[in-house]
Amino acid sequence: MRKGLKSAPVLLAIVLLMSCGGRQDKRLAQNIESLQIADVAETDLKVSSFHPHGKDEAILVADVHTAFLMKRNSRGEWEIQSVRMGDRNWEDAKDFARALNQVRLERVKRDFEKIANALEKYQAQTKTLPAIKGIGPLVDLLFPTYLAEAVRVDPWATEYDYQLSTPTSYVLISAGPDRKFGTGDDIRFEH
Repeated sequence: MRKGLKSAPVLLAIVLLMSCGGRQDKRLAQNIESLQIADVAETDLKVSSFHPHGKDEAILVADVHTAFLMKRNSRGEWEIQSVRMGDRNWEDAKDFARALNQVRLERVKRDFEKIANALEKYQAQTKTLPAIKGIGPLVDLLFPTYLAEAVRVDPWATEYDYQLSTPTSYVLISAGPDRKFGTGDDIRFEH
């Protein structure tokens, strides 16, 4: 539960990138409110930095007032029960983490699709799949000729894995939320 919540500011910054049109705190607050994840007053928002990235993108780093309702568990340890951004209602922390993980799963699917498409192009040209172990060497081989974006790391900050199963099949793997390969939450794409 805590892993997902630690990433909430990162997710929010990514979402803000897509909707922010300028540096003004008032405009930024309006953009956040339009996402319907928080009602944000200008005083609940602090822009740390804004860096243009290319012609049509920018990286915005901002702090949004976020509150966490804590409760002691049966062992006397503090646990996060609910989350509130801006003036919104309290949301169940487990629901919040599940929603965040769903967004991450969608990103893994898109990443695997990009890599699989690049491997198809590579295979069409070379008549073979790369006999390489690991995502780093694979991306180094495919980027930029077959892969437009260097995709290496999953949304949980763990490198993907690539394994050649047979000369004509492979598997792409994300370690998933627990960041450990070979466990039940691994995400696999087999071709």
